[in-house]
Amino acid sequence: MLSRLLCTLCLFVLFGPWQSAQAVDLAAKFAPKLRFDRAAVGYPMSAQPFYEAMQRNRNGATFVPPENLDVTSLHSGKVPTYYQVRQFGNQVRIHYWWFYGFQHPCFLDQGQHNGDWEHIMVTLAEDKNSIAAVTYYQHNGS
Repeated sequence: MLSRLLCTLCLFVLFGPWQSAQAVDLAAKFAPKLRFDRAAVGYPMSAQPFYEAMQRNRNGATFVPPENLDVTSLHSGKVPTYYQVRQFGNQVRIHYWWFYGFQHPCFLDQGQHNGDWEHIMVTLAEDKNSIAAVTYYQHNGS
């Protein structure tokens, strides 16, 4: 079951009322795999170093955000996957988030910004043994 964990990333409970042992098991069982192509520049990281850097930088000086440029960190067990498991009737929805300290430019050299959360939702079938749907979130547009 844990072999499906995203590149052996740690799972962390974010918040929510339905955080039983079953919820933890479901989050691990249906955790998506993160894949990066060779052109990838930044990788997920804990949000904590970014938050701490922001707190130290309250004077408004130029902020250089911490970011993760080390692809090997994906297999270290130190990069968290934040998640929330919610049940609506017989349906379970698992939200997964990953934090990036810096979003590098994407298409046409646009879109760079500090502090980026990526998010998907996995909706389980009513029997909780398979995936009924996956919803991908993005910032703007289609």
